[in-house]
This record gives sequence, structure tokens and C-alpha cells, in this order.
Amino acid sequence: MRLSTPLLMLVMLAATIQAGAATDLRQIAEESEIVALVQFEVADYEVRRGFPVSGRAFFRVLLPYRMPRQMSRLSVFEEGLHDNECYFTDDPTQQELPRYLLFLIRDEENRLRGHPAGCALDVLVTRDNQYVIRWPQPLLANEPELESLVEEFDLIGPGSRINVRDETSTTRQRLKAQYQMRAEGEHHLAYTRGIALEDFRRWLGPELLTRERTRR
Repeated sequence: MRLSTPLLMLVMLAATIQAGAATDLRQIAEESEIVALVQFEVADYEVRRGFPVSGRAFFRVLLPYRMPRQMSRLSVFEEGLHDNECYFTDDPTQQELPRYLLFLIRDEENRLRGHPAGCALDVLVTRDNQYVIRWPQPLLANEPELESLVEEFDLIGPGSRINVRDETSTTRQRLKAQYQMRAEGEHHLAYTRGIALEDFRRWLGPELLTRERTRR
């Protein structure tokens, strides 16, 4: 699922760095039929033992970077459990819904699905309404040159903070140091670093998003 506990997030990121990825972000974008900034709306999943196993997530399109036709909304199908799942957490308690940069392909049944090498980057918002790719996150772990674009931001909204109420003090300090997070109150840590979406798009290459995609 797209939402993980702080400790699981550490494990996922470490595993991604150790294993490496055969496909980089530019290749993912080039192979994707749709690359778009979206805002999550709702998910309709079949759930077994507390985990989604198939279904769709629905999104509102905010910025279409690559899109073969105009779409204001889209749905992403996922099925099964595998290394790069494209499931999204539906939290009805959130007042503001999370945003993602999606990388989507079409399957043999013409359904939009996440790119098999990685389907989404978490996007946060600053107090002055600037979109920011959160740093770090697993899909960025194999792109060390991106670190030169990382800046400090005052981030707000969904995904900008994690609840560490149930974590040990050792885990809290490790998270705070490794991700340069800021303590907010007794039970929350806030992200402080990211890459401005426009800087990320320039790194990705605007020309890559405007030419015919590479068919896999």
C-alpha cells in the first residue's frame, strides 16, 4: 500500500537502495502512457486480512504532463501482491486528500495500471501553494543526482507529517536524523525537505513527456 508506518518506511527505503532498480525514473516516464499530478479521491478495493488484493483507485487530474487525450479524472486498477504495488490508502478521516505524481500504462484489457517499476511519487504542498516531491521516498533512491535539487520547505497538508506515537524514542530519533525531520508536539514528525515539482520536471526532461512514449 502507498501508506506505511515510519519503521516500515525505513525498511522499504533501505531494501530499495540495497537491491537497486533496473529502471530509472526517466525510463519509467518514457514508457508511461500517462504522467500526471493527481489528487486522490476514493478507492474501491477487495480486502483480505486487512490488505487490498484487487480493485481501483480514483483520482482528479491536477496537471497532465503526458496524456493522450484530455481527462479530468482517471482510475488506476491493481490486482495481486507484488514488489511494486499500486494500491493507495483511503483514509476517511483526512480533511484534505493526498496528491501523487502518477506513472501509468495500459494493460491488455485497456485498464490504466501503475508502471511495474514504480507508479507514484508522493507530492506535498508548501504554505505558499507550491508543489513539492517529498524527499526521500523509495522510488527516488536510485537517482542520487536528484539530491542536488533538494531544498528545505515549510510543508503542510496530507503526507507532510507522520504519527510516531507508537514508536520507541530510538526510532523517533533515527527517523528525525535520517530524514531531517522536525518534531511537532509530542507525537508527530514533519518532513522538511523536497524537490520543487517544476525542478523535478526539468530534470525529468519536458521533451521526454511530449514525444511518443516508448512501447515496452
